[in-house]
Amino acid sequence: MPRKQPVVAVDNALTFLASLAQGGCNLVFAAGSPAVEVAQRGAATFPDRRFVTVGGMANGNLSTVDAAAPRDGVVRAITEAVAASP
Repeated sequence: MPRKQPVVAVDNALTFLASLAQGGCNLVFAAGSPAVEVAQRGAATFPDRRFVTVGGMANGNLSTVDAAAPRDGVVRAITEAVAASP
């Protein structure tokens, strides 16, 4: 059974994620807990940003890559983001 992260750690990570999104980061990667949990919450808060997690569940602007072989998914996400940028 996965361990729940302390609320303080998640709150601090949410603040950091908000600074990234508000600072202009259009693509945010997350791996491990609580980062994946925070990215899932942040994706709902910042629908104009793209989030990619290693593991987790995809939804809307949140994509996932296979935790067993993340490299290909990360390369694909970066390639797509660069192609879509002005």
